[in-house]
Amino acid sequence: MKKLLFLLFALFGFTLLSACASETHYDSVSTTVQLNVSELPLDGSEVTIRQRFQFDRPLNALSSMTLAEAWISAPEMANIDGIPYSLDMLKSVNIFLVEEEDAPSIYWLVVPSSKLSGQDVMFSEFNIGDLRQYVDSYQQIELEITLSMEPYQVMKYWRDVCDMNNKCILEFPLSMQFKMED
Repeated sequence: MKKLLFLLFALFGFTLLSACASETHYDSVSTTVQLNVSELPLDGSEVTIRQRFQFDRPLNALSSMTLAEAWISAPEMANIDGIPYSLDMLKSVNIFLVEEEDAPSIYWLVVPSSKLSGQDVMFSEFNIGDLRQYVDSYQQIELEITLSMEPYQVMKYWRDVCDMNNKCILEFPLSMQFKMED
């Protein structure tokens, strides 16, 4: 009888604890930051791009949404004599959260210029807490991405990869993974 009572208590306790536990999900968004090389400033000054991401999962039922990781990659399929271009093309890359159209954007992600090399680099985050406050009623989050490029590398890319055509698109893959808890 004691064993049966212990078994029922353990089963009931496990069921109760399982009902209280939260579930963790991970959602990823990926995009390509596209720049027309012929329109980039030749002095290496910043270029700003805005992008919106839409989430398929209903976010209002979540208890929290935070960034797990984010990274940017060098241009794909761009190489000269088998040597790929790298993130050395970038002098800086920063990502801001857009809260409201007229309000200043909130500094969120950065890659120190000393780490901009190779094919992929992780962003460092200024922890701003729960990201649900930056998601609008359409389940979208808007980002402002600022980049500055090394003029010599950009001109070399334009010459070697695009033959100096006016339509020369430089693409940097950007990915983010979000941790979502119910």
